[in-house]
Amino acid sequence: MKPILMVLLVLCASIASATIWRVPDNFLTIQAAIDSPSTSNGDTVELTAPTYSGAGNVDVYFRGKAITVRSQSGDPNLCVINCGGMNRGFVFYANEGPGSVLEGVTIRNGGAVNWGGAVYCGQSSPTIRNCIISGCAANYGGGGLLCYQNSSPAVTNCTFSSDTASYGGGLYCELNCSPTFTGCTFRDDSATWGGGIFCYDNSSPVFTNCDIVNNWAEYEGGGVYCEENSSPSFADCAVDSNRAGGWGGGGLICIDGCTPALSNCSLRGNEAIGDIACGGGVYCGQVNGPGSSPSFSNNCSISGNTASVHGGGVFSDIGSGPNFTDCHIDSNSASSGAGGGMSGGGTFTRCTLTGNWAFSSGGGLAGGGNLTDCTISGNSTQNGGGVLNSSSSSYTNCTISRNDASGWGGGLFISEFVSPTFMNCRIDSNSAWEGGGVFCGQPASPVFENCQFAGNTVNNEGAGVYLWTGSSPNDSDAVFMHCTFSGNGTDPPGGQVSGIYCRNSKPTFNSTIIAFTEGVGIYFWISPNSRVRYCDMSGNSGGNVAFFSGPGDGPPGIGVISTTNANSDSCDQYYNIFLDPLFVNPPTADMHLTDYSHCIGAADPAGWPSLDFEGDPRPNPPAPFSLPDIGVDENPNGVPTAPPVTDLVISIQSGNAVLNWSAVTGATTYNIYGALTPFVPGMPLVNVTGTSWTDYQTASRPSPYFYYVTAVLP
Repeated sequence: MKPILMVLLVLCASIASATIWRVPDNFLTIQAAIDSPSTSNGDTVELTAPTYSGAGNVDVYFRGKAITVRSQSGDPNLCVINCGGMNRGFVFYANEGPGSVLEGVTIRNGGAVNWGGAVYCGQSSPTIRNCIISGCAANYGGGGLLCYQNSSPAVTNCTFSSDTASYGGGLYCELNCSPTFTGCTFRDDSATWGGGIFCYDNSSPVFTNCDIVNNWAEYEGGGVYCEENSSPSFADCAVDSNRAGGWGGGGLICIDGCTPALSNCSLRGNEAIGDIACGGGVYCGQVNGPGSSPSFSNNCSISGNTASVHGGGVFSDIGSGPNFTDCHIDSNSASSGAGGGMSGGGTFTRCTLTGNWAFSSGGGLAGGGNLTDCTISGNSTQNGGGVLNSSSSSYTNCTISRNDASGWGGGLFISEFVSPTFMNCRIDSNSAWEGGGVFCGQPASPVFENCQFAGNTVNNEGAGVYLWTGSSPNDSDAVFMHCTFSGNGTDPPGGQVSGIYCRNSKPTFNSTIIAFTEGVGIYFWISPNSRVRYCDMSGNSGGNVAFFSGPGDGPPGIGVISTTNANSDSCDQYYNIFLDPLFVNPPTADMHLTDYSHCIGAADPAGWPSLDFEGDPRPNPPAPFSLPDIGVDENPNGVPTAPPVTDLVISIQSGNAVLNWSAVTGATTYNIYGALTPFVPGMPLVNVTGTSWTDYQTASRPSPYFYYVTAVLP
């Protein structure tokens, strides 16, 4: 029992030693209470007066003690430390740790000739909670709070407002500092750089559920400035309504190897103001080091930001590459430049870029990157309503729709000397003067595979795609493989344009459907080296093929029927057919192939994508049992089947079976089969041209006997 008694005695002694010292009841000043030999670790210095100022109550040092300094009420509005504009509030510079606590006070009118206008943390990591730091200033960094050299305080439920400095109006972190901020607000702070927050030299603070709003930087980083390998993280934070001049970065700027991470954050209503200001929401770049690559995830919203020049939402300079996952970039604007949503390159996964605007180009995105499962919709500008692609980017399973360009490229403008790839993408309902879906300019080599172009419109030419180099007929090597063009036309409806316009170019169209254009399917102007093979062209109101000055403008013999293909359908020497593709719901609603489409098994047998636009295997059934289908869809049948007649009526007249049915649209004849079991075609009996037939051999048929009728399409 004695050891247990000793432990109890020690515990009781420890509890008894924790003392509350009141200022001014027990000590006249806060510093006197801390400095007293009677005040030891675990004690509390409680502030009972409403206001403290003057010597001993400002520039207060904790002296390394693990004590708590707090207001008696716990309400910071009822306990103000007035620093008089010439002094700090508190200093932690003796290796203080989490046991050194500042709580429930307001620090007002703090001032420092160098760093940390209200609170200075050097090589210390105290706890600061439920405080207000307002109207404080530092000539250099951290008008509100300075964290220097391995300082990582834990700051909770604090407000930094109307603080000013050259660097970091509210907060400045330098040299391996990683403070944490939870439930804090940085509001109305200002600085030359980093209006709210400045992170420098491997400093990576952590912000959770914080608001960084309405701050101002004369030069860069209205809300947050990060430089030299500093990578703060933000979770559930709002970086809203901040403004910056200089290079810009209204909400956030990251320079020289910084990788900040934002999760479920908003960057809304930020502005980059000035003649060269870019990145209304975010600016990523480099000055003396590598580029910066921030990450945005988990429903981040970059919305309603503006930049004077480029990148209304985000600007990514050369060498930088932000990453976006499950994010929304919408309603941003670039007032005099490119990239309403974003300018530069990045990686996007399951993101939306909607409703953005740019003055010159790239309404949604100007640049490129790697995009997967993204939607680019409702953006507008002069050229490249959805995207101005100026790099060898990749787009997979993306939708580019309802974008508008007053000039070229409603959905996409692909600039010179780049080779982007588009896999399983849908480019529809975009509009432009020329190139409603895509405009491909000077020498470029984009590749489109399993892509749909539907319902795009133009005022002039190239409703689906406009391919032009303007110099040599061998410059543009665009490739379209297993694509479907359908229902592209004019705005307003009723005109005659081209669905695909080839001018001084040599594109490849392989195993592609070009159908139901409001005008010519494909138009050639000085493009004799174009390759159009194993395609289906049909239902184009102005004809399937046309030429500027004569057939010499296009591939020799294109459109001239001269042979038959694998399905025994008539075709030209390039195995192009000219038959209705028989979509499930033409022209744009559902471009799956019906079971009796002549596109089934009629594609190029020499090479094909292994999957169709929905990930179904191609060919289906697998080779060598079938050939692939033309267009984006791979029908499960290896060969086209005849469409069945579904309203067959059989009656007995004079002992004979009389068959009647309704006409099938497009059918030229009908095959009639007889069988001993239901629901199978059975044995062919006859081919007829009408919609009725009498079986005069009914008496000799076995009983029961079943009839089956299928339509034969041209």
